[in-house]
Amino acid sequence: MKYTPLLSLLLLTAGGCGNHVQLEPNVEQQLKERTETYLRGFHSGDGDVVASMTNPRFLVRVGGAGKIRDAIRDGSRKLRSNGWLVESVTFVDPIEAIGSSVDDRRIFAIVPFSLVTKQKGGGGKVRDDFMVAIKETEPGTWTMIEGQKARLGAMHDLYPDDFGSDYAWPEMQMRDL
Repeated sequence: MKYTPLLSLLLLTAGGCGNHVQLEPNVEQQLKERTETYLRGFHSGDGDVVASMTNPRFLVRVGGAGKIRDAIRDGSRKLRSNGWLVESVTFVDPIEAIGSSVDDRRIFAIVPFSLVTKQKGGGGKVRDDFMVAIKETEPGTWTMIEGQKARLGAMHDLYPDDFGSDYAWPEMQMRDL
């Protein structure tokens, strides 16, 4: 499934979220930068960066920042030992954002991206996926949940009034370069 702003909007509004929210261009840029920092932190093994950007509700769900740091360190070590490196992260414009249906200070944004990784010695992959960026209060910091975690039920568990159990998240696409 290709990610488009219209698809993101339709998926969010169909799942119980509130109204469309217009993001300022500087906020869209901030979300792109945070997503890229998160992805590069994951692939480089910087668990501190990833834990600091992860949604606090999700951190509690998985056992805290220490668990995230350990998982990032171990996962990225495997990637790097097999020669995988991040080459680029690109984004689809504009990012669509939706206000919560139960808390008018909370905003959710789907940040679609394409992550290109290459393996030393040849070969590479393109991963089309998304991050969910969440801002709980105004003003507030945007925190992140990976698209895979959203698909596996994290958003429903953490925000049940905004995301029903039947919410249809986009699927991740992986292809060879």
